[in-house]
Amino acid sequence: MYKKKKILAVITARKGSKGLKNKNLLKINGKEMFLWPVNAAKKSKYVDLVTISTDSEKIIKIGKKQNLFIPFKRPGKLAKDKSSSIEVILHTINFLKKKKLIFDYIVILEPTSPLTTSLDIDRAIKMIINYKSDSLLSIYETSRYHHTYHYKIIKNNKIKSIFNTKKNIRRQDLDKTYFIDGSLYILNVKFFLQNKVLTSKNSIGYKVKKIKSFEVDDVIDYEIIKFLKKNEKKF
Repeated sequence: MYKKKKILAVITARKGSKGLKNKNLLKINGKEMFLWPVNAAKKSKYVDLVTISTDSEKIIKIGKKQNLFIPFKRPGKLAKDKSSSIEVILHTINFLKKKKLIFDYIVILEPTSPLTTSLDIDRAIKMIINYKSDSLLSIYETSRYHHTYHYKIIKNNKIKSIFNTKKNIRRQDLDKTYFIDGSLYILNVKFFLQNKVLTSKNSIGYKVKKIKSFEVDDVIDYEIIKFLKKNEKKF
């Protein structure tokens, strides 16, 4: 709890994965990948309850061995490739509400972003509540890949600026731009239930280092994240 606001943390860890089979269960430093954000949330000073939304019996079993509160198994219709995160979050909030577990804010963590820390979570919680924002999203600077430099390939391998940039601008003279990395979201529950969206004009960004936003999608990512996790104190 922070400033009398009750806070829920949810790790969304479905069973299926196209790029890397059972990636949420792969081990990093001897621990299943999904447990890294779980433990970060459990160490938070402000999170009141941590749970998982998953359709995996194995993840549920491992989670309960860690004394994690897992009151439901995610329905199959919400565990498909095209299932939206909005539907998953709504299901979680509504299920807990029936159990008379009501929260003011919900923190959403990705199991494939194991570099998120309890310090990140606590700083982000303080930000969204102090700024009285509708939602908060983790972002990292992408000025090196500014949209001014984005091109598409057209006929005969010719390239064309996507944004029709006509003059060259030094990267140093461009405004900073940021990318939503998806590793950490926080939603004002009242706003979310009313609008069923993740962002609004009153959303804010929580800046992280690019290396901390690293996400595991394939076997190469997995090998890299094992190295990063082993050496994260150096970064």
